[in-house]
Amino acid sequence: MSDLELSQANEEERAAIFAKVHEFWGGKFTVEAYVERCLKAPHMRRATWYLGRAQGEIVTSLGAHPTTFCIDGVPVEGFSIASVHTRPHDRGRGYAPRLIEYVERVERERGARLSVLYSDIDPAYYARLGYRRAPSFGGETATASNMEPRARHGAKNALETFDPASQLAAMASFYGAAHGQRRFYVHRAPEYAEMLLAKRPRDEYFWLQTAAGETVGYARFEPADERVKITDFALLPAHETLREAFYCLLIEAAAERGYLRVGGWLPDLPAARACFEFGPRKKEVTMAKVLDEQLTFSDEALQAAEFFNEIDHV
Repeated sequence: MSDLELSQANEEERAAIFAKVHEFWGGKFTVEAYVERCLKAPHMRRATWYLGRAQGEIVTSLGAHPTTFCIDGVPVEGFSIASVHTRPHDRGRGYAPRLIEYVERVERERGARLSVLYSDIDPAYYARLGYRRAPSFGGETATASNMEPRARHGAKNALETFDPASQLAAMASFYGAAHGQRRFYVHRAPEYAEMLLAKRPRDEYFWLQTAAGETVGYARFEPADERVKITDFALLPAHETLREAFYCLLIEAAAERGYLRVGGWLPDLPAARACFEFGPRKKEVTMAKVLDEQLTFSDEALQAAEFFNEIDHV
């Protein structure tokens, strides 16, 4: 394995990386369209891309997305690993683990104290590299499923669509109030929040409003053909009892827009189990690794990752 040369990718190499990973993440796009899309995507441009070469050929690669986390109220600089890929006939040679180790070392020297990834393979693979598995749940339901009418929640709450570009500060306020009291969450500085907005420009946003007209949170929809995902959700802690009511309203909103199914990442709460076909995620499993031995990151704090929102997934 001494022939593996590890380095940060330049612009030309980034294009080559995206062409190679198309086999897993390209979806309905052609290779050319996928490469162009990745090169222009704000969140992809924000990341640092790394690669490994053997005999002059790119055999393994990944992206490191700069991310600030909060652990027990303290900001912690880190990064989120994305798109770990090894060329098919080079798998099993330990190339990806060596690249991950290299990236961790480089990013640690640049100030990173925590590495997070979202595993699409058996999490045991990353556990062997020192990553700890966090609670990762999700759910989905058919919009035509029988549900009791809204009246079962008492007073009628409501959703109101809004333009997020002019409401970033308000969204940040609700996000901070909803997640800031958790022991582990993704910190959203203004620049990061703007990136999330540009990441999916076709998404739809809703204010969550009580019967009295009080705005108590927001939600975000990402459309995908006949399915829509709730990729971002924030509800003021004082109104947590309304979570099920707002989930039901979002299901209704999806039905009204013609989507057959709706779901996404969801915390393990009674409201999620009542409204969705719910369980552990089989993919996109959240995992974390401490890179600074001075950083205290308890198992109890790690549990709070179940409240991560899918829009933060890289």
